[in-house]
Amino acid sequence: MKDYRQTKFAVIGAGHIGKYMRVCYADMIGGPLEGNVIICKARPEGAEELSVEMGCEVVAGNVLGALQKIEPDIIILCPPPSQVPPLLRGEVSSYCNERRKAGKNLPDIYSFSPTPKVDIYYEILGEDVNNVKILPNMFYTIGDLKTAELEANYITFSDTRKWPQDNYKRLYRFLEPLINTYEISEKDSVSFLGVRNAAHCLFDMCFLISDVLSARGLKGDHRNAGQVMRAALRQEWNDMPRAIIPCAIDALKPREAEFAGKSAINWMKGLADFCVADKLPDYTGDLVRTKRAEAYLVSACYFSREELHNLTRKLATKGGVCERSMIFFKEECETLMKDAIEKHLENPVNEDWWQLWRKKGYEAAQTVARHGLTLSG
Repeated sequence: MKDYRQTKFAVIGAGHIGKYMRVCYADMIGGPLEGNVIICKARPEGAEELSVEMGCEVVAGNVLGALQKIEPDIIILCPPPSQVPPLLRGEVSSYCNERRKAGKNLPDIYSFSPTPKVDIYYEILGEDVNNVKILPNMFYTIGDLKTAELEANYITFSDTRKWPQDNYKRLYRFLEPLINTYEISEKDSVSFLGVRNAAHCLFDMCFLISDVLSARGLKGDHRNAGQVMRAALRQEWNDMPRAIIPCAIDALKPREAEFAGKSAINWMKGLADFCVADKLPDYTGDLVRTKRAEAYLVSACYFSREELHNLTRKLATKGGVCERSMIFFKEECETLMKDAIEKHLENPVNEDWWQLWRKKGYEAAQTVARHGLTLSG
């Protein structure tokens, strides 16, 4: 295997993704980050503290100067999506032009923004700069559990530009700590992002079930709801991941468990319906149902409610797709589900309601996917 320990990285964007992806670039380097990694953030506030935390140089504002200093093999591009096009046309393009004129190697661009399209990167930076979009597996760990197997990275290349084999292998080595990687086409990438983030509503369902039970003086919290959902998904489908932590239908009383289980099953069926309607590859609905749902629900079983809210704040970029999924649930689903739980605890809701709930899952995926297309303006 090729030795990648001298690989140089420039991380443009000091938010959650830039820090989280340390699990990949630190593993690839295999030693101190100082001298191999430079992080660029927009403002000077917190730069010194971040440098201590990450163990590498952190610069504020001067992206071009940082690139010139580190001469990166790989640029990890992870600012807010709206900032990506101006960065490409400005500092990143200027740096690539300098390298090209000097006859030096050009960096590969690993972008963590859902937009713009990969071909736009080539149009701006040139045909000789390798570009890829990455939707990373954000479940490297859940608390002290090793959980990378529960989710996956989804990467998108240009449909018309092939990467050199050495660079392609280096990309897969970079992503290796996150275990599973799937390639998804450009035309499907943003729609699939919407489906994945619509699964975030499983948190909201667990919270709502907990709230209704609590208001009635009944036992059971979001963790119990998450256990039941995981068990119900396993009863419905036989291809769910191994249970890293226990799950059981009897974590709630029978009628409560029936509602919790069916709410998860029909929501996931709605997400799968969107995959079919939007002509996504056949396997995408199964990936969300198995990997994405399990990762969210294991989190719900493991963390306190406050910890889950803190996790969401890290993941939900303001104006982004995760935030949009939460808004959709609040506006379109919360009252509907609360009323249904109340009714179900007295007399089970009928099949028409479950079909409506399945449709809401579809609409959530559709809404979040369409929102993803607007992120770069």
